[in-house]
Amino acid sequence: MYLAGGPMMHPITVCSVVTLAVVIYKLIQFRRLQIDARDLFAQVRQELLNGRVREAAELCERRPGPSASVLHAGILKIGAPPDQVESAMETTALYELAQLEGKLGMLGTIANLAPVLGFLGTVWGMIVAFDVIHARGLSDPGRVAGGIAQALYTTAWGLIVAAVALPFHNYFAGRIAAQTRTLEMAGNVLQETFSDMARMGTKA
Repeated sequence: MYLAGGPMMHPITVCSVVTLAVVIYKLIQFRRLQIDARDLFAQVRQELLNGRVREAAELCERRPGPSASVLHAGILKIGAPPDQVESAMETTALYELAQLEGKLGMLGTIANLAPVLGFLGTVWGMIVAFDVIHARGLSDPGRVAGGIAQALYTTAWGLIVAAVALPFHNYFAGRIAAQTRTLEMAGNVLQETFSDMARMGTKA
């Protein structure tokens, strides 16, 4: 079936290999996000309110993930004006989100490209079939059927690859959107904690 699909099967197969590699890479990358952010926020807030700034920073360093990185960037700026703290956290958040978005565009491209390649193979197969009909009429139905089969195989293969790439693309995009909200929450929690420290007279 693969060989009967003609030359357009090969670029679609390359798309399938790239899709598999990107999906595995992103799944491994997103494992870092499985920590309980609320638990991390609570622990860091408690350490800071008790004046244990160093311990709070070390806690963030031990915990993997974007939320911990954003909190750590803000803690390192403790005592600075609020706009500088916010800027440091925003810069770190943008960097972390850029890392999460890396290679995601490839899945979106493949989800659109694979069906196009499949349809191109379909057109090619139909050209082959009609060339046979033009040259020999209907005296060689086997070759006519081969051209039609080539058209169907490439279409099916392209749609299969797209059917895998598109759901994973949407899934990862949803995870990134959720992580964006979590990072915004991390910044708000830290700014609120710094305000409470100033109000309570907690020394950094």
